[in-house]
Amino acid sequence: MDVSVSKGDLLTGESSSYLVEDFLGEGSFGKVARCVSTATNEKVAVKIIKNHPELLAAARQEIVMLRFLRVLDPDSCGIVKWMGFFKHGPHVCLVFELLKQSLMDFAMLTANHTLPLRQIKHILEQLASALDHLGCFGVIHGDLKPENIMMTGQGTRVKIIDFGLSIHVSKAKIGHNFGTLWYR
Repeated sequence: MDVSVSKGDLLTGESSSYLVEDFLGEGSFGKVARCVSTATNEKVAVKIIKNHPELLAAARQEIVMLRFLRVLDPDSCGIVKWMGFFKHGPHVCLVFELLKQSLMDFAMLTANHTLPLRQIKHILEQLASALDHLGCFGVIHGDLKPENIMMTGQGTRVKIIDFGLSIHVSKAKIGHNFGTLWYR
């Protein structure tokens, strides 16, 4: 069941609409589109979830986690700013601030696909801070990987994205597998 959205389409919800400019990525969940809000002209990233029961359940869980984390300041805590969600036909769409590129893509653009130690240190300090903020709220990200760490476009500032596999520590079970199989 593919995402039935193309460039130039208008994604409409109850109180908002977004024009699809391009697609930024694709995964088993669906697609992420670069869109522009028709109301504010602001560019955003819209995560469009495939119409599949398991994926829609995961989207609902991600929305619960994002609502829980809304008390945190996204900029000082190093997590993506979530701007809400809407239904577009059979798809659940989550709206986020538009970030530049993943840490993986950033590294692939460098010589030998590596980063200098000073950049790695700066990125790791930010990730440690972000994870500390999540930990204070009892949140396990569950899928931390270079593709889920985004460069903001301001030097080597990063933010964590994709809370679809996040879980509160009270619901975690010993032996529970988290994350993408490739990174386990």
